[in-house]
Amino acid sequence: MQYKQQLSEFQVMEIDMSDDEYARHHFHRNIHESCTSEMSSQKLSRLTADMESFTSGDLPFSADAAVFVCADEERIDVMKVIITGSSGTPYAFGLFEFDVFMTNQYPNHPPMVHLCTTGKGTFRFNPNLYSDGKVCLSLLGTFDGAKEEQWNPKKGPTQSTLFQVLVAIQSSILVEEPYFNEPGYEQDRGTAHGEALRNAYNERIRVATVNHAMVGMLREPPQGMEALVKAHFTLLRGRIMQECKGWLRLAEGSENRGALVDAVTALQVELLKLGPIDRAPANANGATSGAEKDAVKESPGKTSSEAKASKNMPGKKAPDEEPRNSAMDVDAAMERDLAAAMALSMEAVADGHHPTAGADDQSAMQELEARNIAEAIALSMQSSQPNAQ
Repeated sequence: MQYKQQLSEFQVMEIDMSDDEYARHHFHRNIHESCTSEMSSQKLSRLTADMESFTSGDLPFSADAAVFVCADEERIDVMKVIITGSSGTPYAFGLFEFDVFMTNQYPNHPPMVHLCTTGKGTFRFNPNLYSDGKVCLSLLGTFDGAKEEQWNPKKGPTQSTLFQVLVAIQSSILVEEPYFNEPGYEQDRGTAHGEALRNAYNERIRVATVNHAMVGMLREPPQGMEALVKAHFTLLRGRIMQECKGWLRLAEGSENRGALVDAVTALQVELLKLGPIDRAPANANGATSGAEKDAVKESPGKTSSEAKASKNMPGKKAPDEEPRNSAMDVDAAMERDLAAAMALSMEAVADGHHPTAGADDQSAMQELEARNIAEAIALSMQSSQPNAQ
């Protein structure tokens, strides 16, 4: 609930994407070829309906799974979309950026969709998501599916919509076992061979999710969506660190664990840069902002199921009975976040995974890395303390 409250302003928004003639948008050439004066009433009407469907509250929008739509201020047919990886998947909590454009043939032809989160064209996130950004989906006409799965522009109960495209990407592509999205691989499901390949595939996806959909996003957020990216990772950093700890445990003994350790270490550094969660001053009644409560409720150390169980324990105060001195609570939550990051760093260092270094160099790098991170954490913890005076 707190995630929705804090990020509600970002779920559907408008920004100016026309800088450098839409050069940052993958479909900039198509945009130039399609003049807004040529937009048919059919296309405009459909785009208006699309935007209304986004603001109706039906788009996925929670800490576990969300879709954010950003349209250009001047051209409603030019969009950027951020889809979060759903919890429980190897994409969990990552932010995946897509460029979307509707040609003048829309809605008779499906929208054009391009994945931007590819590690600058170096990684294929899914059998349906290519490293060049291609999105393979029957609805888009980029994958040979059954007729009923293909784009249908005709009005009626089976009419296809942009809403369906975005939800399909999240629910049918960014899934728990993406390995089996590859045609023909489904027959290996449930076999020892298939499960081993699935696990190895998921490990590689997790490394890339941390590197590109988390660290990459924090370092180079999409223009105009910087506040969204910062808010997402600030509010969920506790859960993200817990997820990463789980991924490290799953990667025990794997050849991919060293790469995951390096990725998570880089992520910790970026999360530390976010600083404490922004707090609005308490009102006259002492009520606190949703961000303050998030800092406590989204803190690491407990899984979501453990957190739910603790709320029902005898002697626990109900949410509306929380202490009102939440400034202290936020600082304590910040300390818990950072302490969890430090513990994870130390765990990674103890496990010792730097395959590119010799034994002596490896040990020295680990010690230096641990010291640097610990010092950064200590500094952030000091800065997050309330003023003693």
